[in-house]
Amino acid sequence: MGDVALTLIDKFGEKSAPGTVNPEGVTALILACSNNLDTVALRLIGKFGAMTRPWQTTKRGNTALMSACGKGMGDVVLALIDKFGEKARPEQVNSVGDTALLWACSKSMSEVALKLIDRFSDKVRPEQVNLKGDTALIVACKKGMVDVALALIDKFGENTRPEQVNSEGVTALTLAMRNGLKAVADRLG
Repeated sequence: MGDVALTLIDKFGEKSAPGTVNPEGVTALILACSNNLDTVALRLIGKFGAMTRPWQTTKRGNTALMSACGKGMGDVVLALIDKFGEKARPEQVNSVGDTALLWACSKSMSEVALKLIDRFSDKVRPEQVNLKGDTALIVACKKGMVDVALALIDKFGENTRPEQVNSEGVTALTLAMRNGLKAVADRLG
């Protein structure tokens, strides 16, 4: 699938309609990210820029940035952040309460999570709770991401919702202690 898409992009350029949005709100860029086609996504970003509509949200509330985070496509996420900044919609919350930051943490993408926290501290919504009851802090502690958990605590303090109990009945502090994240547990305790 990726080879055909690359051929269309290279052979037809703008005539390949990289900015088209289907009835579900999906663009070529979102589709490339959703299908883990990093080479296609990077080619779209590099060749067509804003024409790819990086701000577009699907009917379920997903963006290309969120889809790339959800698939663990670190290079694509960094390209979206670097090229489009806030237009990539780092604040977007989808229909199940997930954000790009939550997905970056769930895929253990520390570099991406830290960049989101640093570059978009006024947008990333560290307080957001998804349908599983998880926050970015809970997920960072669950995944053993000490640097991300500490950055969240240092940058956002109480806005990280340290008291939040998820559907498994645990808090960030419980997970930090369970996973041996002493520095995080000390800050939360």
